[in-house]
Amino acid sequence: MFSKRTRPSTPKESSHFLPHLVEFQQGYGGVVSEKIAAQHVQLQQEREISRASRQCVICPVLLLYGRCRTLTCQYRHLLCEVDKSVSSAVPKQGRIQFEVLKICTPTHFASRLLTLKKDESADWLKLPHKDQYENVQKLLKDYYSQPENIRKLREPCRQDKCAYKCSDGRFERVSITFLPSNSRDSDIRVKNLDSNTAIYHVKLHELVQLPEDLKGFPPLALDIRLVGCIPFNGEETWQSPDLQPVGEFLKEGDICEASICFSLSHTIFVEQLEVEQGSYRELLERNRLSRYDNEIGNCLRIMCNK
Repeated sequence: MFSKRTRPSTPKESSHFLPHLVEFQQGYGGVVSEKIAAQHVQLQQEREISRASRQCVICPVLLLYGRCRTLTCQYRHLLCEVDKSVSSAVPKQGRIQFEVLKICTPTHFASRLLTLKKDESADWLKLPHKDQYENVQKLLKDYYSQPENIRKLREPCRQDKCAYKCSDGRFERVSITFLPSNSRDSDIRVKNLDSNTAIYHVKLHELVQLPEDLKGFPPLALDIRLVGCIPFNGEETWQSPDLQPVGEFLKEGDICEASICFSLSHTIFVEQLEVEQGSYRELLERNRLSRYDNEIGNCLRIMCNK
């Protein structure tokens, strides 16, 4: 009887199976050799650099806990310059009031900034985001009411600002976050800039050119994340049923107040979040929706400052 000869694995196959092998061995208390561990570290670094260069979606577990221990996770864990380049339109300290546009999870909200208090002795300063949003919507409506202005996007590039026609006929500003090599018949990933922070896929023919004067406005919606509150049941991520009880004390359109911990270009991490019924953190804990982990703030701060 002849034994079947094994075919040597290709580099591509090795890069696919190595994280699964390491995760399996660690999960069952196995010992990972120094050589395999070194190969795995190098592979992970190469993957993260590639994901960052393509601006892949940041890992939701990383944004919640400040770390992700899943070796086979397909999300991005390395912040790039686009994430760290915080514009003057995004406050880095002080206390803010904001409108909740969408409740993504119990601790993650698409929001619009309203006012800023730079320190305890300062007065509340009105921020321009709400007025700018109303102005942008009017300009979009007026501009695209002229059929000759609806021009298809011919040669899209990553980070391009363009417009997407919604199902109700409105046009919304979006930014291209991922562009496949053959974008003419593939999905393009975009992020909504103004009415929420949703990331979704569209076809190239659904995008139209945006006039230069409308490209100049900064994103008028951003993500706000409450630091330190994690799922009560120990899950790595929030589950859909967690949103229903939150609706009893937080709704879309509500005005909230919070203290800024630190910021990225698209996200403000906050604490001491106040809603109409009082401390939001206490409401989550009282309803057994979350528990507080004091170390998460340090993990997130280190992540943002790397």
